[in-house]
Formats: sequence, structure tokens, C-alpha cells
Amino acid sequence: MSESDNKNNKSNKKSSLLAALGPGIIWASTSIGVSHVVQSTRAGAEFGFTLIGLIIMANIIKYPFFQIGPRYAAATGESLLDGYKRLGNVAFGSFLIMTVATMFIIQAAVTIVAAGLAGNLIPNLLSVSGWAAVVLFSIIAILVIGRYALLDKVLKGMMVVFALVTVLALIMTLTTDTASFTQDTSQLSFTSAASIAFMVALIGWMPTSIEVSVWHSLWTLSRMKQTDQKLTVKDALFDFNLGFVFCLVLALIFLTLGATLVYGTGEVLSGGAIGFTGQLIDIFVKSLGDWTWPIIALITFIAMYSTCLAVSAGFSDVGSRVVKIIKTENDSSEQGQKDADQLAHKVYTITLVSIAIGGWLIINYFGSSLRQLIDFATTVSFVSAPVFAFLNLRVMSLSNVPAPEKLSASMNTYSWVCFYVLTGFSLYFVYWRFFS
Repeated sequence: MSESDNKNNKSNKKSSLLAALGPGIIWASTSIGVSHVVQSTRAGAEFGFTLIGLIIMANIIKYPFFQIGPRYAAATGESLLDGYKRLGNVAFGSFLIMTVATMFIIQAAVTIVAAGLAGNLIPNLLSVSGWAAVVLFSIIAILVIGRYALLDKVLKGMMVVFALVTVLALIMTLTTDTASFTQDTSQLSFTSAASIAFMVALIGWMPTSIEVSVWHSLWTLSRMKQTDQKLTVKDALFDFNLGFVFCLVLALIFLTLGATLVYGTGEVLSGGAIGFTGQLIDIFVKSLGDWTWPIIALITFIAMYSTCLAVSAGFSDVGSRVVKIIKTENDSSEQGQKDADQLAHKVYTITLVSIAIGGWLIINYFGSSLRQLIDFATTVSFVSAPVFAFLNLRVMSLSNVPAPEKLSASMNTYSWVCFYVLTGFSLYFVYWRFFS
């Protein structure tokens, strides 16, 4: 092979990787929200470094099910939703039922944190529900105008800035007198109701809920359409793995900040949105200096706003795709495809507005109970995780998945072991919660 050919191959590989980058960042934006900013910080603040192993384990156990999203989309050119439909109406319907049952509470849980941060950034202007309305209305405007293309651009910029500030906060914490690792005074107990409930809530959205793999498959398809380039499974997984490692590192950073700056100080984290988020901002300010308060307030708001944006887009993409699948199943003609596309576009907007209204109503009536709201949403995700994990594994065995792109024997074994571990945890929690 000539030197020119080698250069062309390297250039093509680089171009292919750049074309793949995007869905993994959006997936990371979905993850680096409540699970990291709120739950990981709480884990460190309340239990020190005791739960670091649990955070790592949650990521390891869920990994195989998340990577199926981009893998299936790149291998088949269709979303996991299409795959669920191929499995049958029971699988397809189960996903829809669980999605509809949780989407309003999930939207509320992520939005209330963003609203609380906005309330700290500009105090005494609006209530939490007022700020939530501003957040949700602006998200509707962004997604209706720009859809995936604008989502991709906005979130990439947000994540880069947020990551840099977070890493800087960690470095300052560990290299100044503010970093005082506390002695082991953790009250974590595997028989305590409070400890078990928190661990379940932590795992539920660590790094995020497994059903987000469906959103990831849809974003992978959108990325291919945006770049007009077919992604290989290898490139799609590279993009995902980049986002996955990014999420894990940031989760550990937030736990470290909570453990070094709050744990052992006697400070009790607030249950209200503005109170808790104010304490969260102070954690960064303690390590970086008082002068950084406006910057940190803005950056943390950006992080949670990006999560709200990704969650809203994810649910809306699902609604749009569901309609298209059902519509084209009944009429696969060229005209039927056009009609399906038009209806799907309308349903995207309808879903976007509906979850915004539903989420806002929950915040308006239950906004004073931030921790309970988040713990409920994350616990539901914990209990339902085995269902989504099972569906994803079954999809990879479908005949439309090319043999070379199916899970390898080792990955398949690893995935099923993780599935049984998830199932065991969920069954234990249900038994402990209702029968013990």
C-alpha cells in the first residue's frame, strides 16, 4: 500500500470517528444531571467514600445494556423501538407503558433541580415553579426550532465547559487546605431503611436509567441522517464509550467533592430545590474561592439545563418514533411513509409540550419535596431496570442483526450475568420493601 493510500485511510478513519461523535455526548448530558450533580454529591456528603464501589459497580453492571443502543442502531439502521416491535406487541407495549408511567415524574425531577439553580443564580425573582416554567418553555423553543442538530451543538459546548470547571474544582479541593478527608464515621448500614433506600435511588439513575439506551439509538440514527454517513458499529461504540467513561469520572468527582467538603462537617443537606442547589454551589465555591460564585452558579445551571434538554428530546423522539412505527406498519407505501413522517413531526411537538406541562404540574404541587421526588423517580428506574435490560438482550438476538455485529460470546455471557445481578437486586428490594 502506498504512502498516499495510508494517508487516505487514516483520513477516512478520522472522518468516520468525527461523524460518529454526538450521540454519546447527548447520552452523557442526560446522565450528568440528577445522578451526578445531586445523587453522587449526596452520597459523598452523607456517607463519605463508602459508596464509591457502589457507583463503579452500577456503571459496570449497566454498561452492556447501554451499549446495545448505538450498537443496534449502527448495525441495523433502525432504533431499539423498532427492535422491540420486532420482538412483538408485548415487548413494544411494555416499554410504552413504563415510559408513559414515568415520563412526567422524570421530567419534573430533572427540571426542579435546574429551576432551583436558576433561583440561586437570580434570587428573589421567581418561585421554583416559576423558574421551572421558564426552563421548560425555553427547551420547547430550542427543540421545536432545531431538533437534533441544535441539540447536538448546544450540548457539546455545555459539556466541555462544565467538565473543565468540575475538574478544576476537584484539583483545587485536593491541593488546598479545604481538602480534609474525614475519618470513617459513615452511618451506612445494609439493614437500615434509610441507607437501603438511598443506595437504591443512587443505583437507579447511575449513570442513568437503562431505557435511555432507546433514546441513544434514536440519536444515533439522527446523527447518521445529519452527517449523511452510515456509522459503523465500531465508531458508534467509540462515541458511546467516550461518553460513558466521561460520566463515570464525573460521578466519582462529585462524590469526592461531597466527601471532602461536606461529610463530617455536620451540615445537613436541604430537601428544597433552592436550598439544596445553593448548598451544591457552595461546595464548588469552598474549593475555588468566593469570587467564583457567579461562575459556578451559571455552570451548574448549564449542567442541569442540558439534562433537562436531553430528557425532553428523548421522550419526544420516542413519541415521534412510536407513531411512525405504527403508521408505517399499517401502510408501508411511499405515500404512507410521507404521511407517517408528517404525523411523527406533529407528535414530537405534542409530546414535548405535554411532558413539559405534566412535569411543571408535579413541580408546582410537590416542589417542596425535592429529595423525595428524586428518590421516587430513581427507585422506579431501579426496579424496572431488569425489564429494559432483558428487552435489549433479546433485540440483539434478532435475525436482522448481522452476525458479525451480534454480541460476542464473552460479551453475551457478561451481559447475562449483569442481567441476573440487576434482577437479584430488584427482587431483593421489592421483598425488603413490601414483605420484610
